[in-house]
Order: sequence, then structure tokens, then C-alpha cells
Amino acid sequence: MVVYNVTCNLELEVEKKWSEGIDEKLYVLLKHEKIIAPSSLKLNLSVPPKRSIYALDYNILDQNVVEQFIYNVDKIIKEKTVKNLVKQF
Repeated sequence: MVVYNVTCNLELEVEKKWSEGIDEKLYVLLKHEKIIAPSSLKLNLSVPPKRSIYALDYNILDQNVVEQFIYNVDKIIKEKTVKNLVKQF
């Protein structure tokens, strides 16, 4: 099993678009039978917040699934997210 755990530091201006992209990514992960427990958690470390910090986590049961996800699904979602962020600026 592979445990994918990453922390993302975001500027406040891009948080909404990033959140929409991550919601889409987690929804795709929920449908996959070999990926379990996808989740995101927003961490508030400063008041008022200077940026947004999120922790993402999910478990992948098979190495082949990891490779398929990285080279296919994740690539498509990343490209779509980048296009949306570029449009914003």
C-alpha cells in the first residue's frame, strides 16, 4: 500500500479555484476501488490567515494503480487546474 500525504500552502487569491480542483480530484478518487479514504483538511495556523494550508491524504492499494493515476488521471486534473488558474490572472 502507498500512503499519499501532502501539505499544500496556497495564496488566499487562488484558494477557491484550487479547492474546486481538489474537490474534483477527491471525487474521482472516491470512485476508484483500489484507492481508499481520500480526504482533505484545512489547517488554520495564523489569525488572520496570510495563506491557506491544506493537508491531503489517501491510500492506494496497488503500485500499478499509483502509476496509472500519476500518468493519466492526475495529469489531466493538473492541466485543467493550471488552465483555470491562468485564466484567473
